[in-house]
Amino acid sequence: AATAAPTAMPTPTAAPLPSFTPQPGKGSATLVSPAAPEHLDVHQSASDVLLSMGPGIAYSRLLRLKTGPDLRQPSMAVECDLCESWEHPSPTAYVFHLRPGVRWQDLSPVNGRELTAQDGAYSLTRLRTPGWPGAALLQSVSSIEVRDGHTLAITLRYPDADFLLALAHGQSKIVAQEAVAQQGGLKSGPTIGTGPWILEEAGPEGSRYRANPSYFERGVPGLESLRIIGVSDSSTRLVTVLTGRADVAVLDDDSWANAATGAKAPSAAF
Repeated sequence: AATAAPTAMPTPTAAPLPSFTPQPGKGSATLVSPAAPEHLDVHQSASDVLLSMGPGIAYSRLLRLKTGPDLRQPSMAVECDLCESWEHPSPTAYVFHLRPGVRWQDLSPVNGRELTAQDGAYSLTRLRTPGWPGAALLQSVSSIEVRDGHTLAITLRYPDADFLLALAHGQSKIVAQEAVAQQGGLKSGPTIGTGPWILEEAGPEGSRYRANPSYFERGVPGLESLRIIGVSDSSTRLVTVLTGRADVAVLDDDSWANAATGAKAPSAAF
């Protein structure tokens, strides 16, 4: 008996490549994220494209999640970021001792002054603004007290096993009061932090950064410049890496499977 010819399956095609060009040189990199941030205020958005793949990388937190080649991921272990150490004298009390000599990025109106405990208290209080997306992170907090220039005491209303993780959350960035006061908010900037990257340019297609020469961790970041481009189509993000137009791309499951089964899978796609 005759058999029907198999139906040809259409070959998937990616959307047109974005117009950007890769940055030359070993001291630079291009990351392709799923989108560009809607605004620049890290306390008023829970979006990863702002907090982790955008202007959020200009900031630091009191704590951060541990990373490293010897640590199995995902990990809920925390370590100091802006703090040097912390104490937990009772189930509802925490005392954080800030790193000495940490300075804000040398941009107006903060102008490279030293970080203080007051900056931490101001930032965490701002994060708790009712109705903001990060307010629930610190719902157990009863009071925030500045004991001296580098000591911050936080009292909880009840024991909270997730409190340290909340301080390491991407929204728990420490911001400068002068920066907020300049325009009454941070949605349109200025973006001034104590983090490893200084924001140079932000727009609807992405953002551009340069390394912070005054960052408190020696050797970080390992690049001189970074460009982050927003591309909504995952297969297009994959193509940008495969064709050498980007160094790192954020992929969905389907695009990752295509990369993994291709002739040359990109090691920098995740």
